[in-house]
Amino acid sequence: LWFYIPISAIPVVIKIGKPGKEAMDKYQCRACPYIYDPAIGDPDQGIKPGTSFEDISDDWVCPVCGVPKTMFDKIEG
Repeated sequence: LWFYIPISAIPVVIKIGKPGKEAMDKYQCRACPYIYDPAIGDPDQGIKPGTSFEDISDDWVCPVCGVPKTMFDKIEG
């Protein structure tokens, strides 16, 4: 839930909700159907649940087909 509250001439956006419960983006591999879900992580490669895709090391690879992190696209919606 977002509110737009103008303060003087500087617009301020305040988000109201439960802290720490924000949804993180999922990413899908272009080479196979694997979807990286931050809520699950990738325990087999040492990625803990709650780790955003951006925080994964650049040398991480798809656990299904082995392509690099650069071969993933953000899933919209």
